[in-house]
Amino acid sequence: MIKGVVFDMDGLMFDTEKIVFRNWSIVMKENNYDYNMDIYKKTVGLRHAETEKLNKSIYGEDFDYQTLRTRVSRMYVEYTAQFGVPKKEGLTELLEFLKENKILTAVATSTREESASRTLKIAGVTEYFSAFMFGDTVKKGKPDPEIFERARLLIGTEKENTLALEDSINGVKSAYNAGLKTVMVPDMLEPDEETQKLLYGKCRNLKEVITIVKNENNM
Repeated sequence: MIKGVVFDMDGLMFDTEKIVFRNWSIVMKENNYDYNMDIYKKTVGLRHAETEKLNKSIYGEDFDYQTLRTRVSRMYVEYTAQFGVPKKEGLTELLEFLKENKILTAVATSTREESASRTLKIAGVTEYFSAFMFGDTVKKGKPDPEIFERARLLIGTEKENTLALEDSINGVKSAYNAGLKTVMVPDMLEPDEETQKLLYGKCRNLKEVITIVKNENNM
């Protein structure tokens, strides 16, 4: 029986990965760096520390990640202030369903607390969640299981009664290693053969998750 659901954020609840990729592409071009979707995909689900390490392995130790990231973040704030945060298909329906059926919910995102809290507030979904874990409130980021383990403990559900929703391969590994029933809703990345073996389920959109919960709970 599913008693709790832990959500990733970017790419899962919100169609924000494409916005961030666009911003990075602009900033990297301005600074004469070659950049493409394949490089960006490697960073999906990672915290800033791991993303910085990856970029320096590609562009060299002199790569000024912090300065460029600040510019990218500013562009994201400006974009969402003007256009809002685009929700993924089925998000509202799923959140309402879980609320109506008293199923506990938490957020486990690699994004820093200040930025993630702002995104959740703009999207108008903060009230649906009773617990939050952010990239800067854990010692180790995804694919380490810490963030999902701590999110589950905050809502007080057992592993076997907790569903984890992810769009990234790093996130799937994190949730699976935390012992949660992991469902992938792909965004930029489809699961490879190894990742497929870790999945409890795969959905085309968040609305389909409702069917999984209903089946699990004999509803």
